[in-house]
Amino acid sequence: MHSFRHSMRDRLRAVECPADIVDQIGGWQTDGVGHGYGSGYPMDVVRKWMKAVTWGDMVYGS
Repeated sequence: MHSFRHSMRDRLRAVECPADIVDQIGGWQTDGVGHGYGSGYPMDVVRKWMKAVTWGDMVYGS
């Protein structure tokens, strides 16, 4: 599991995924007091980045 999470972080970086979304996908704590508020990104946003990692294509604005 440990190496999977590191590989996922590397793949998300490669598709220029924002750090706070990377942290949400990997289950890591995000720095800063304000990041503790709310319930995170909606699944459609997370899904968009997961597709970019698995399929290698990123469509911005969709």
